[in-house]
Amino acid sequence: MRQILFLALCVASSVVAQDGQLDQSFANSGYAFFDPTVVSEQPTCVHVKDDGRILGGGNQYEGVNTECWILQCLPDGSLDPDFGFNGRSLVNFCTSKDRLTMLLSQPDGKVIAAGYESFNNDINDQGIIFRLNADGELDTEWGLDGLAYVTAEHDVVLPAIALQPDGRVLAAGYYSEGSLQDGVVRRFLQDGTLDPSFGGNGQVLIEAAGNDWINNVLVCADGGILVGGTETSTPVAYRFLDDGTPDTDFGVNGKLTGSFSAGGNFIGGYTFMAMDDEERILFYGLTTGATAHIGIKAYLADGTPDLDYGNNSEVSHDLGVVSANATRGRLLADGRLVMPLNGPAFGTFNMICFNTDGTLSGTFGTNGIASANLGGDFRAMAGDIQGDSALVVLGAESITPGSSPIMVRYNLDDVSTGIPTAEAVADTRVYPVPTFGQDVTILPGCALLDGTLVVRDAMGRTVAVAPEGVGERVLLRGSSTLPSGFYAVTMRTRCGARTVPFVVR
Repeated sequence: MRQILFLALCVASSVVAQDGQLDQSFANSGYAFFDPTVVSEQPTCVHVKDDGRILGGGNQYEGVNTECWILQCLPDGSLDPDFGFNGRSLVNFCTSKDRLTMLLSQPDGKVIAAGYESFNNDINDQGIIFRLNADGELDTEWGLDGLAYVTAEHDVVLPAIALQPDGRVLAAGYYSEGSLQDGVVRRFLQDGTLDPSFGGNGQVLIEAAGNDWINNVLVCADGGILVGGTETSTPVAYRFLDDGTPDTDFGVNGKLTGSFSAGGNFIGGYTFMAMDDEERILFYGLTTGATAHIGIKAYLADGTPDLDYGNNSEVSHDLGVVSANATRGRLLADGRLVMPLNGPAFGTFNMICFNTDGTLSGTFGTNGIASANLGGDFRAMAGDIQGDSALVVLGAESITPGSSPIMVRYNLDDVSTGIPTAEAVADTRVYPVPTFGQDVTILPGCALLDGTLVVRDAMGRTVAVAPEGVGERVLLRGSSTLPSGFYAVTMRTRCGARTVPFVVR
């Protein structure tokens, strides 16, 4: 019997899930719908915790009023019953309009969220940061009853937050100053109070020559702080030392004033920044023009243009449609940049991916765009990385009243989903072989990573067996219910993706 099994493993073919393909093992064949609790729920952000749980959030509309909602899913896409009420938490700051812009999590599972509120047209907007406990309840011991405020001269919009390694929270945005907009950065201690060691009593104001749209804040490896977006219509970034003083070794006296000659202008409020392991800075977003274009501008860590990226540091990619939008993206582990695309011309969940040199990633989806056509007008709004090889995307069914959140997951590597050759599993152990009604134990030879374990048959179809994984051990309970045949379990390990076969008799 073992000789027959070995021969079968040597000749069996593999079914490969292409980079950027919908992950059929996630939720309901790759996607999860969340029924709205009110007329309309619009997602704005998504964040994956260190343990693989997924946070999603946005705004719910009921008449003229809005509230912030946050949901938490287990790694497999199902709502987490231990979070909020049946996996959801609502946060209301005032009696009128609340906006949620970004989500992060602390190592202890607590949630840091950013947004802003406006009471009415006569009262200025103010930025808000709040913290939830791991169970989704407002952490009233943080800040002022769970809240911390970012204020300035006039209306403050707060699009970005970041966590420093010691737990301090950075918040960045922009505010009105007469007819112009200037930037604001605040830092809060671990308890939510202002950090007096940063800037002027916890705050740095950025006065620009034009309109500053500060949409990003990033923490550098040396403890420096990078904020930026656009100044009127061109990229701009400011680098500060840990105490909030300008880093004069960056750009000109701590400021990078960029340019973009590839065509069109970056759009204030929709220009984002990413920073790779070498602290190369990428500005990206939608640019103006007769048709929608994705623009990318690359700079080295010192603020000089990266001439090896794209065409002399620039990329301008024509999406081929008149109306579209690109929202905040992510850098993958290999340095590629992915970002959501949405708009009426698409009608599907779309993610676009660029290589580290600015070219479209030919291995991602189709010609660099991964699409999940779910049969309707769906818009991808935000994405984040789950583990090393999955991309979780949150969006909505259109942007009209009655919309509801939806979450999908894409594969990010060429994971074998069928039965591989014997060489591919030479360092694994499986017992018993074959199984006659017993549970199957698999030792993959390497520690498991967070993420969904998937069991498939010889045709690559997912089967109804729920594997349990701890450490370097996978237990397949209920495998005796499977018809006789060859199967394989796919898992994420510290040594890469593994697909291990087993036999049911």
